[in-house]
Amino acid sequence: MVRDYLCATDKNNRLNTRIYQHSLRAMRHAEKLLKKEKADREVVLAALLLHDIGKTITEQRHDIVSYMISREILTKLGVGEKKKNKILDCVLVHSSKSIECLNLTAEQEVMMDADILDEIGVLTVTKYCAARVSKNMDVKDIIKGLEIKY
Repeated sequence: MVRDYLCATDKNNRLNTRIYQHSLRAMRHAEKLLKKEKADREVVLAALLLHDIGKTITEQRHDIVSYMISREILTKLGVGEKKKNKILDCVLVHSSKSIECLNLTAEQEVMMDADILDEIGVLTVTKYCAARVSKNMDVKDIIKGLEIKY
């Protein structure tokens, strides 16, 4: 259903493959994170599958558009209200960059971490850290820099 929606709404057929593949990669990252985090697997994976679906319509504030589309899809699929709301909450906050002010659930944290891991890639983080370690930067400063940058 998600893939069908992406294909139907992406007029130039550029984004649907990229968005869908990004979602699948992020889901694989989440599976690894879920081994260590106590979060609802179904909520995290469903949210990751849906989180960027609005990008076929707009890049700006796609989180809100993705939320609305996801609500429609989850309703059509008959997902229960409680689970649906947890998934939608994840979709809505996934693009928030100033997460210090948010009181995130475990599902939101895992979902956002998995999304960011795919967005920036492990190699980008490794290169960033290696460059700073070679300059003898303190680990706490490196982590703070990563939080600000990504």
